[in-house]
Amino acid sequence: MKERIMSFYICLRRRFGLKCPGDENPSAYRGQSSRKIAKDLRKYAANSTAAVLDNKVYTVPDDLHMWGEKADDLGLVNFIDGERTEKLFSNLSGPFYANIPANSIVALNHKGFYSKNATWKEAVSGLTCENWQDIDPQRSVYHYFENPIRDRRFPAGGGGILELKAYGGAVVCKIGNHRLTGGMAYLTNKSGNAAAFKEVQIEPQCVFKELVPVLRSALENGYTVYSKTHSTQKDDKGNASVSIVKVVSQAGFEDRYVTYHGGNVIKDADHIKRLSVMGVARLLAWKLLLGGCTWKELPKEVLETMLDDKWLTAQFNGIHLVP
Repeated sequence: MKERIMSFYICLRRRFGLKCPGDENPSAYRGQSSRKIAKDLRKYAANSTAAVLDNKVYTVPDDLHMWGEKADDLGLVNFIDGERTEKLFSNLSGPFYANIPANSIVALNHKGFYSKNATWKEAVSGLTCENWQDIDPQRSVYHYFENPIRDRRFPAGGGGILELKAYGGAVVCKIGNHRLTGGMAYLTNKSGNAAAFKEVQIEPQCVFKELVPVLRSALENGYTVYSKTHSTQKDDKGNASVSIVKVVSQAGFEDRYVTYHGGNVIKDADHIKRLSVMGVARLLAWKLLLGGCTWKELPKEVLETMLDDKWLTAQFNGIHLVP
């Protein structure tokens, strides 16, 4: 009962735009690191001309079972066709490596060192760079950033292998949040909008094929895309549903699509707009009482990035993650 009351209290505060404990990371307000590398990276970020550094850093946990859906800013997993991904890559020997454009990276997997609405430039300011090396040229973090990464460990005492995940063309960090953020500052300062990490281990994932024209149309028309997980429906083949994707026009009308295991996508609602008193009441009850804040908005810049897989297709023998 206590947990339900607390959940209701948190949803109520968020409904009216009030901050809750844990919404922002307290560590993001600590003083900036005085270490030389940290200072240099802040300068690199400030002087970079790359537009991506002014983008918001989103959070997409790799393990939603551990962190919960509320920790996920984007709901990218709701657009991914797991079966198609497995079919395309099951006969290829992994792990897979690719050159990753800095402007394709949209999220880290936790907010350990930056505040909720931070840009990449602001996230760089939260780096402490403890144990990061820059004296021995062959062991420096800059040498690490400039060369093929593959299975090389980060020169910071116990640093593991950098691992990324691609949701279509949008890239998220699995392991290596701090070094990826530092690399964004350093590489974009050197190469601007053409900056890229070389030969990084990546897990490619395919977007539902039948969703792609829907998403492209939404992008072209300036419509807003939302999604949420869903597992209570079955299609005519008995496949369970994966998610619901909602496209809302500027006039407030919405179309809904249900995705299913096996790749099927079925339009569930067409051009609906609920303006009735009962409709508004149900919406408020869902948001306030039932914690129904599970719809995830997919920002325009992330949608655009997700739909652009050309950079990856060229490296994977013509395989399209966005068919």
